[in-house]
Amino acid sequence: MHSLKEQSAIKGKITVKRHKAGKTEVVFEQANLVVSNSNRGRNLLCQWLAGIGTYAIGITHGEIGTGSTAPANSDTSLQTGTNRVAVTAYVINNNVITLQFFFSNAALPNGTYNEFGTFIAGSATLGTGQLFNRAIFSSPYVKASGEDTTVEVEFTIT
Repeated sequence: MHSLKEQSAIKGKITVKRHKAGKTEVVFEQANLVVSNSNRGRNLLCQWLAGIGTYAIGITHGEIGTGSTAPANSDTSLQTGTNRVAVTAYVINNNVITLQFFFSNAALPNGTYNEFGTFIAGSATLGTGQLFNRAIFSSPYVKASGEDTTVEVEFTIT
């Protein structure tokens, strides 16, 4: 009998873009952690596959913040969330989904940001919902006057 070993994983990537005066600049791209603890991240995927999920399926909001603690599977929120927006757009291409979160100049104060995460079944209120993934930026994102910000979060399931 032949043995079949499947190698599956879910990987995340975050891209931060700055928009000013009709120009778009990619600030950075980096990996992020899809957390795994009770009712969060990978655990929610297992619940949905078993048909026992308590929370609605789908990421509803993205949150940016100033915390700097490294992501851990046990995370349940951002360390210091400051601003939150709903999903602006998404693209699905086979086993890759890219979610986009747009922070207008007026919605995101000038400042330095270090972390980003997505939430399932959340509302416009900071910290609500179930954390799905979290990233600490490889270098702080400094938002200046007159800049809009887009954060794209890509998940690849292999």
